[in-house]
Amino acid sequence: MTTMFLIVALMRWFRKRARAFLLLLILVSLSCKNDNVVEYKLSAIPYEIVYAAGRDNTPNPTFDIFVMHKDLTITKLTEGEQNFSPEWSPEGNRIAYWMISPAHSKIIVMMADGSRKTNITSVSPFVTMPPKWSRDGSMLVYDAGAMGLGIINADGSNERYIRTDQYVNYYAWEPDGLRVLYTKKVGRKMQVFSAMNNGTDERLVTTDTTRSHFYASVSPNGRFVIFNEQLDSSTTAVVVLDRTNGNTRFIAAPALFGIWSPDNTWVYYHDGRSNEPFLMSRVHPEGTGREDLSHRPSSQSYSDAVIDISPDGAAVLFWSTRSGYSAYYMMNSDGADPVVVLNDSTVRGVGGWRPR
Repeated sequence: MTTMFLIVALMRWFRKRARAFLLLLILVSLSCKNDNVVEYKLSAIPYEIVYAAGRDNTPNPTFDIFVMHKDLTITKLTEGEQNFSPEWSPEGNRIAYWMISPAHSKIIVMMADGSRKTNITSVSPFVTMPPKWSRDGSMLVYDAGAMGLGIINADGSNERYIRTDQYVNYYAWEPDGLRVLYTKKVGRKMQVFSAMNNGTDERLVTTDTTRSHFYASVSPNGRFVIFNEQLDSSTTAVVVLDRTNGNTRFIAAPALFGIWSPDNTWVYYHDGRSNEPFLMSRVHPEGTGREDLSHRPSSQSYSDAVIDISPDGAAVLFWSTRSGYSAYYMMNSDGADPVVVLNDSTVRGVGGWRPR
């Protein structure tokens, strides 16, 4: 999950509370002062990281796409316009991102070294959520505003729409790429739907229509779907749907979002209510084995938010204010050894670890 996706999702859901989540997301302060951060300097990171950041320190900076390499060197991949929300392709050799100019917005696909930039959209997309790759890297889904969702092949061909007649939130691909999950409003409640990638056969995924449901993520093996259920004005729960038997279960509350480990065994989530600082936890999809990953002392009140799990499941990339400022960190999958990776106040979206 990218940071831009997280920020916009929180803004949309909590509206008036959005300012608390629209934090300056911050490159390379490599030592930390807080007791809950390991004080050593990085010499390497396990996988490359792609992110968007400002090119200067003016009040209205322009933004480009950068890659931090394993040896901590940094390469700028774009120049000109405003560039946001980079996303690695599943095989890791391409990057999709938003390019925004005064006249229009575009989805650009380029090679991982910044070459062969191609505008793949024929109309200006509605720039709120990052484009999301299908798991085979052949297609992207994007926010098309009131038209619903746009789906396009990665080479720019066969552009089509899932027409929802309203704005759509929190979209995600099924593992086989045949269907897309998304959230839209039904009456006064939000619900999770899925549709074929050609825009047909819309189906309701969530069954309790008395409560709002939002966000959806499918486990890598396709067995489970996690989504969030609104319990009251400030409390949500993470719910798992087991597709083998159709049963649903609450696995965490109060909690928000949910990111799968690559081996399907853990769900990483934000622990807390919308009006409280978030922590990080993880739990098995069966609802067992919950672990606190933030290890926040009772005397402190910083927030943590999981961004991505490394392809081997061993490292977690996350955002935090634990050092007294906003920064990106990495830690072991069990929460041990957190250390600052990115400390740049102009960062506007991290696309996570580069896939294998």
